[in-house]
Amino acid sequence: MPKLEEQNLEQARNTLKDRSMVLGKVLKVDGTLTNTPEGRIVSQLPEAGSPAQRGQPVQVMVSAGISGKETWLPTLTGLTVEQAREYARTAGLVVTKVSEQPSDKPPGSVLEQTPAPFVRVEVGGPVTLTVAVARYSAPSRATGSLPLPPPPTPETATPEVPSGPQPLPQEPDPEPLPQEQIPAPQEPPDTTVPTPQEIPATPPESDTPDTSAPATRSVSFQYTFPTDLPAGTYSVVVSDANGERQILQPTDASQLAGRNANSSEPLQVTGDAVFIVRRDGADYATVDPN
Repeated sequence: MPKLEEQNLEQARNTLKDRSMVLGKVLKVDGTLTNTPEGRIVSQLPEAGSPAQRGQPVQVMVSAGISGKETWLPTLTGLTVEQAREYARTAGLVVTKVSEQPSDKPPGSVLEQTPAPFVRVEVGGPVTLTVAVARYSAPSRATGSLPLPPPPTPETATPEVPSGPQPLPQEPDPEPLPQEQIPAPQEPPDTTVPTPQEIPATPPESDTPDTSAPATRSVSFQYTFPTDLPAGTYSVVVSDANGERQILQPTDASQLAGRNANSSEPLQVTGDAVFIVRRDGADYATVDPN
C-alpha cells in the first residue's frame, strides 16, 4: 500500500492507479489537530506499507482546513528531506518542490529553504527545499574520447664547448742517435737559448653533467568530465620540474560534460608531474599521470 498522506485527491488517484488500486470513500475532517492544509489527505485505510490487493478501494480522510491563519518554519538546514517534510507538516505547510545542488555537505541534507526560517506565512502555503548531492558523479553512459593535441616537442640542448686553453698534444720523444753521431752543440756568440714555454700538466676542468637532475619519462592523460559539470571554461595543464604547459585549450563546459579526455600521444615530463584541470583559471581537479 503506497503512502497517500499530504497528497491531494488527484495525486492520490494517480498513485493508486499505478498500483492497480482505486480511490474509495473520501471523508472530510478538521485539519487543525494535525496541521494539515485544506485538500490534503490526513490519513488512509489501509495504512501505508500494509499488504493490499489489486482493485482494492482505499478510504482517505481529507483536511477541511486549519483554523489558524499564519505559521512559520524553524531552520531546516542540515536535516534530511523526510525530517524537513515532517517539520513542514507540523507547521501546516506542504513541501511542493525539492531541487538538487552539488555540494560537499552530506548527500540528501537540506542546504536552503523557502520560506526562510521564522518568517510568518499563511497556513497551507508551499515549501521549497534545496538538497545536497555529490559534487562528482560518473557518466551514466559511455561517451566518445576527446583527443588532445600532441604536446610541443622540447628543443634539444646543444652541448656546450668548454672554454679556456686546451691541452696540447704531446710529441713523441725522438729516438737517440748513436753516441758517436751526436754533434757538439754550436752556440752563436751573444745569443740566449730560449726557454721552452711551460705547458700546464693538468688540463682545465670541464663541465660535467649533473647526475642529480630529475629523470625524463613518458606519461599519458586520462580524465572523464562529470555529466553535471558546472558552467564555465575549462583548460588542462601539465606541471612538472620544468614548470607548466597547456595541453587543452580553454573549452566551454557544454562541450566537455560527460566526455572522456585523453592525450593522443605520450607526454614527456621531467621529475614529478601532475595534470591540473582548471575552471575559469582556478584549480578544479588534479589527475595523476598514467
